[in-house]
Amino acid sequence: MNNNVLFALLRLGLGTKKDIQKENISDLFLATEKQWEQLLETARFQGVLGVVFDGLQAIINDLGPSCFSRSFSPDKWKMFILQWIGEVQQVYEGGNIQQMIVADSIQRRWSEAGIRTMLMKGLAMGTYYPDPKHRCPGDIDCYLFDDYAKGNETAKAWADKVDEGWYKHSVIAYGGQTIENHQFFVHTREGKKSKQLNQ
Repeated sequence: MNNNVLFALLRLGLGTKKDIQKENISDLFLATEKQWEQLLETARFQGVLGVVFDGLQAIINDLGPSCFSRSFSPDKWKMFILQWIGEVQQVYEGGNIQQMIVADSIQRRWSEAGIRTMLMKGLAMGTYYPDPKHRCPGDIDCYLFDDYAKGNETAKAWADKVDEGWYKHSVIAYGGQTIENHQFFVHTREGKKSKQLNQ
C-alpha cells in the first residue's frame, strides 16, 4: 500500500473528506495481510494510529464490516481489528485521559499559588480532533505567563522531579507524565527574528 492510502484514511478519520466514494481506497480492498500490518506499523510510527482507525471505521460504517475481509480469514481479520482497537484504547484514549487528569491537577496546584496556566501544543490542539482522545499523547506543554520561575519553585513541593537545565522550558515529572513549563514559545537563541516571534 502506498502513502496515498494512509492520507486517504487520515482525511476520512479527520472528517476533512466525508465522501468515501471520492477517495482512492481501492488498494485497501486488495491489500495483503502483510500490507495491512505495514499500514498499522506506519500509522503507529507516525503517531496517527487513532485517526487512521477512525478513517477505517468510516469506511466500515459505509460499506459494512466485512468489506476488507478478502485479505484475511474472518477470524484473522477480527483479531487484527481487535488488536488495533485495543492499542487505540490503551495507548491513545487511556493516555489522553491520564494526561487530562494530570493537567487538571497541576492547573489546580498552580492556581492555588496564584499562577495562571495555559495548556498549549498537543493537548490544546487535540481539542480540534473529531475525537480528541485519538491524538497521540506526548508530553504536557504549559505556559505560566510571567510566573515561569515561581511555577518551577511551586512544583518542587509536589512533583517527582523538576529539571531546570533547559533554556526553553523546564521538565517536570508528575503523575507519571512529563510536563514542560515553557519560558519561551520558540527557540530564542536563533537570533533577533526568533526573539521577536516569541514576543
